[in-house]
Amino acid sequence: MIKKKNIFFTKYLLKYLVKNLNGIYLDCTYGMGIQSKKIIENISKKGSLIAFEIDSENFKLLNKINFFLFNSCFTELNNIKLESKISGILIDIGYTVNQLKDKFNFRKNNFLDNNIKGNKSVINLLNFKNYKKIKKVIGYFEKEFISKKIAKEIIILRKLLFITNFSQIKGIIYKIKKKIFYKKNKTNIYRNVINSFRNYSDNNKKKILNILNLSSSIILKNCNIMIYYFNSFESKIIKSFFKKRFDFFLLKKIKSNNFFLKVYQKK
Repeated sequence: MIKKKNIFFTKYLLKYLVKNLNGIYLDCTYGMGIQSKKIIENISKKGSLIAFEIDSENFKLLNKINFFLFNSCFTELNNIKLESKISGILIDIGYTVNQLKDKFNFRKNNFLDNNIKGNKSVINLLNFKNYKKIKKVIGYFEKEFISKKIAKEIIILRKLLFITNFSQIKGIIYKIKKKIFYKKNKTNIYRNVINSFRNYSDNNKKKILNILNLSSSIILKNCNIMIYYFNSFESKIIKSFFKKRFDFFLLKKIKSNNFFLKVYQKK
């Protein structure tokens, strides 16, 4: 999956992002550095690339004088003095490399770094938030009729015990899954529910809006913001944000299997 992701991304990188060989480029989520390497190889020595990666395990440094990598969140860009505005911005708001490698093994009693107990926001959601809130969170990744059923069962379960681990949720999902017919089992309810809780825990909506706000303010006119994402939740946030921005237009939208790409250009 990681290999397919990188092939898909790099295929369109040079066509829609790297236009000015002497420009400043920004990779908001460096990851393993595959896309950054491609950018560096196709800009001049006068150009430069700034990259951010919060997960230091992913680092594979590029030995280039015009490459600057920060081991922090992209929001730290506010603390960096830029010589000029950015010629192109690359944003990957899908899963991290480590999450992709994890493959979401639900057979084990794991949840959010193998310990749901350490995640206060999810614990609070499952044990104290109302039905509508739980349904909404699960609905980030799952169909509405399924999120309704799971939310109702969680409300019933928490009257009997305090929910502290994923094995308790797995029982609910298994019971619901037995009643629902999926052609060729294309839908993985376990994965969708986990992703919903991860998304809620990480406050992803706020993070996505932060990166879009920041990017739109530092990009040059006639230059592009390339956004790579996985699901409809992220797509809705992106679409809603740019719908209010009359200084941008959708230049390109691409879908390949489970991967999605949107390119917005500043007018």
